[in-house]
Amino acid sequence: MKNSNLLVSDDAIFEIKSEQDKQKVLTYISADEWISPYIYECHALELPDAPLFFGQFKQDFMVEMPTGTYRVPPLENSDEELSETARDTGLILVYPEKGHLVAKPTRYTAFTTMCARAGISGSTICNSQKKPLLNVLPLAEKATWLSRGFSLHLAPCKILYRDGKVSSMLSAEYEVLPADMAVPAFEDRIKKDHPALELSAGMLSHEYLYLDYLFSRAFAGALILIAHFMLNASYAADLKFSSFFAFMCFVVGTIGIFISAKPHWMRDWIRKIAASTIKSFCSTCNGRQNAVK
Repeated sequence: MKNSNLLVSDDAIFEIKSEQDKQKVLTYISADEWISPYIYECHALELPDAPLFFGQFKQDFMVEMPTGTYRVPPLENSDEELSETARDTGLILVYPEKGHLVAKPTRYTAFTTMCARAGISGSTICNSQKKPLLNVLPLAEKATWLSRGFSLHLAPCKILYRDGKVSSMLSAEYEVLPADMAVPAFEDRIKKDHPALELSAGMLSHEYLYLDYLFSRAFAGALILIAHFMLNASYAADLKFSSFFAFMCFVVGTIGIFISAKPHWMRDWIRKIAASTIKSFCSTCNGRQNAVK
């Protein structure tokens, strides 16, 4: 059951274009729930990619675990959400919360961490598509492997439940620093040194939160002030090529004005220079290696 329409699907990306969008994202993240059961208390179930079978999870159902058979409350997710889980991981995670067992569908971001908590790795369990030399492990066996791995681990874990699904199953050593707390704290600290801090853009997905801030305006202001100061000081000096010097000050000041108006141009310019420099360096190294050969 989704709590928000911010991310319409598990692989959706929400573009942050304003402060209002950023606040929506932080509000969305603030609804995250972190649950800390023991790993051996968790269990994986198969969710076949067949909507006709979803009905068995829409009412109370029984789950056989190493410690016994338990009744679990129904899933509250829509058929579309369950279909997405069936295509991505095909797994439901059962774990204790507030004194009773609950079952939640998993998001594709959770699979790797579930394998890590079960102590299982490798292509046999991670492969989800048939390959020329490798078949796919049946989903029921995959769930059994994970459940068996869970049962052997006595350490606690941290489960992230976000927007109706399990997003990750991390180790107990993982320190949670929610973005809805980290971002405001970061901005408050940075604004002490850069009062004109401004958000340019950003993106949110179930894998990451990316924010791009503009630091270019301070540099642009410095260019404008330097050009003004140098040009003003040159009036009292008898300099050769003063016309050319005045023209260069005009160019520097104009560049500062353009950067102030479009700060992202400086970022894009730096990226292009970095990319071209790396390419030139790599090509030079390859040329030298070929010459040595």
